[in-house]
Amino acid sequence: MTRRSARVACKQDYRGPQKEPTKERITIRLSASTLADFRATGPGWQGRIDSALRDWLDAHQRK
Repeated sequence: MTRRSARVACKQDYRGPQKEPTKERITIRLSASTLADFRATGPGWQGRIDSALRDWLDAHQRK
């Protein structure tokens, strides 16, 4: 790997600072089967858990 290609590879891996925090890191306990089912859906499984929780909240919020 040349010096230039190493610099390019490094820049591609660098994401930069987040402009605005949109999510909060938490700890949550889920059943092993639920977690396995979400993980089996591939990359983005945490976002799908977030969407499922949002859908539930939208359907069950007090009016």
